[in-house]
Amino acid sequence: MPKSKVPAHVVKRDREGLIRCRVCGCTENDACPAGCSWYDLDLCTVCRAVVVAIAEWTDAARHVNRAALWREVGREVRGEVFSIRRGRQRSAA
Repeated sequence: MPKSKVPAHVVKRDREGLIRCRVCGCTENDACPAGCSWYDLDLCTVCRAVVVAIAEWTDAARHVNRAALWREVGREVRGEVFSIRRGRQRSAA
């Protein structure tokens, strides 16, 4: 069987050795603000719900535009626009 070209992800841990969520970085002692639990070894239930929602959107949307999606998330949640390429936030117009 050929080896996979995609390396397996590394389980991240905090300074105390606790496993961190691979998406948001929460831990058993520092959970998501809304509260979460572990869906998988290193994926919390909050992040799992978002992954599922984005996957469903990807399947259902007429045109998948992730940059536009993140702009809307910024407007809704933070009142800001988040630039994926530059990693900077700027005020929404």
